[in-house]
Order: sequence, then structure tokens, then C-alpha cells
Amino acid sequence: MSKYIFVNCEKLNIERTLGVAHFLIELCKELKNYYKIIFVINSQNEIENNQSGQIVKEIAEDIIIAGDKYSDFNVINYIPSSSRAVELLPHHFQPPRFNLPSVLICHDLHVFDIEWKYNNAENVKNEFRKNLLSANAVVCEFPRTFYDIEHIADITLQNLYLTESPLLINTAINCSKNIEKADLKITNILFPAQMQRHKNHEALIQGLNECRKEGIAANLLFPGSSFDANYKTKLIDLIKELNLTSSVEFLGRITNKEIIDLYHMCDGVIIPSLAEGGAYVAFEAIAAGKPVAVNSIKSAMQHIKMIKGKVHWFDSTDIVDTAAAIKFIVTQKEEDFFSINKDGRERIQAMTWKVVSEKFAQIISWLLGDRDRPIMKIDSDGWNIKYS
Repeated sequence: MSKYIFVNCEKLNIERTLGVAHFLIELCKELKNYYKIIFVINSQNEIENNQSGQIVKEIAEDIIIAGDKYSDFNVINYIPSSSRAVELLPHHFQPPRFNLPSVLICHDLHVFDIEWKYNNAENVKNEFRKNLLSANAVVCEFPRTFYDIEHIADITLQNLYLTESPLLINTAINCSKNIEKADLKITNILFPAQMQRHKNHEALIQGLNECRKEGIAANLLFPGSSFDANYKTKLIDLIKELNLTSSVEFLGRITNKEIIDLYHMCDGVIIPSLAEGGAYVAFEAIAAGKPVAVNSIKSAMQHIKMIKGKVHWFDSTDIVDTAAAIKFIVTQKEEDFFSINKDGRERIQAMTWKVVSEKFAQIISWLLGDRDRPIMKIDSDGWNIKYS
């Protein structure tokens, strides 16, 4: 008897929605070992001439171009009569469509944390609640999302689960490069993020300007696609106004290999984001053995606690504190941070997509009637996640 997963990408642009799409693709690479994976997308163009689309083609048993005409597509007529299926919803703004048992992945609480980002935020919040309540199971990969979702969204979810959050790109190294800061002419500080207002690049530019007043020099490297062209223009204008053009570099969207190379060549990583689901960039920096400074938002703090990570916490809404975070990275020795984050690197390495896919498979098996409902057990820091 065949078992299918219909991955509903109606509201997911596989090429542009970087983190969500990457998580989905890595998960489906492993779920392919258990199920036949069917991707349902709006347009063939979404998977043409891009790396993510090529991987989808390799994973998928079939790709269905549904567009908005879901009434024309009948799952029951599509799969053999002896087969069973579930619907996988890649994110919290995707409603179930196919009258199948469904699993929804909830990545973050942005619509509540930074509601100014959304037009008609109250309507979006209601859509968020409706989608979560419509799914048969909800899975989070970040501790803060898991622990706070019911309280913040004011809903009760009967089947809410937490999984690990493996690296989206493998930045891990085995040893420190043992480079002395005194041997470097200038410190290169990395912040990979799309050009979106809540990523808060502006804080780093203002902080760097404060550092310059103290005679502290550094370069800021900003890889990331121009998600919001107006925001990027505003940043460029600010850089010119502060005469920092030679100290800030926009690298645009780059390949995974290029971003890994940047992690390995930079001197430290700084994350000023006002809202995140977790702390993926910090994980990548810790895995790469780099000093890292992180804005002290709850989601990042709980995620980094999960791996016993050691980072420099700062308040990115305070220019002086942000400047101090930049100064911290400038004055750190890489080998020191490599040493203190030994536990963090080991925990990151222990989180694999196979581990995550096995948990999803247990939930899916329950929804297909093959086992009892999984019961989740977890320790106090969000590590040892067990389903029984």
C-alpha cells in the first residue's frame, strides 16, 4: 500500500522564500525515504532555472500545477484506491485544501511580534489562527514558537509538537583557524539576511558609525536578496550620509557555497534582527567557530539555550549597545570562542534532518491510522525531544 504526502505550496514561492523553502526541501529529502512526495505548486516557473526547483524535481514523485483552481484537482481520483495520503502545509499562512489529514509547520510569530510588517494585521492574525486550528497537527522547530504560540495567538492546539532545527547550510568546521586579531588589518563582520526592515541592518550601520568615533574600524558584509528595494535604498542613503561607503558591502543573493565561504573567512557574525523564529544564523556562526553577537530577543535566547550556545547578547534598539557588540567582535580571538562553544557545536551536529524526519513520520503514521498518537517529552532547555 503506497503512502503519499501532498506538499501544498500554494502560498510558498520555492525560489524566493528562502528559510521556509529550505527547511521544507531538507525535510522532504528525508521523508522521501518513507513516502511518495507530491508537490502542488502554482506555476512551473517557480521551479525552473533555480537550485531549489531542481531539488524539488529530484525529490518529487510528481509535480502538480494547480494554480488557484483547486476545485479542478481531486486527490481521491489521483492516488490509487488502496493508497493513503496526508497534506503537508509548509508554513502557517497555508490553509489545508485537499480534505486530507494535515500537518502544518509553524515557523514564527512575526504577525504578533512585528505586526507593523503586515497590511491588515488583524486579518492576517485571524488567518494564522484559522490555519493552525484547521490542521490535524502543528509542528514547530523553534522552542519559543512552540512554548508561546497558544498564549500569544490565544488558541488551544490539541496536537502541538516540537522538533529539532538542523542547520539549513552546513557551516561546520573541525578546528579553529587560530588567527590573531593583531595580524588583521580590519575586522570583517557578517550579517546574512534578506533586505527587510525587521532584519534591522540600520542598527549595525549606526553602531559602526559610533565605533568609528572611538577609532574602531570594521567592515560590515551584508549578503541577502533585495526583498524590499525601498528599504535597501534607505540603507544606502544612510551609509552615504555617514560616509561609510567603503565599510559596508551589499553582496546580494549568493549561493550556499558562497555563504559558507563567507562564514569561514569572516571574523565574526552579528545579528540585530528585531524578530526571528529562532537563531539559525547564530547556529551557523557557532558551527563555523566564529564569535557571534545576537540581539537579545526571546526567540533567539531560547533557541541558543537549547544548544548551550555562548554568544554576546546586546540590545539592537540601542546604538551605544550595538556599537559595543561590534567592538566585542573586533576584540575577540576566534580560538577563544571556538573553545567555549564546544557543547554548542556538538549539539548542532547531533541535530540531523533524519532525526527530524523520523518525528514527522511518527506524526504522519498516526494520522494515517498506523500507530497511536505520539506523546512528546522534552527537558527544561528544549533539548532531548522524545516522541513515544
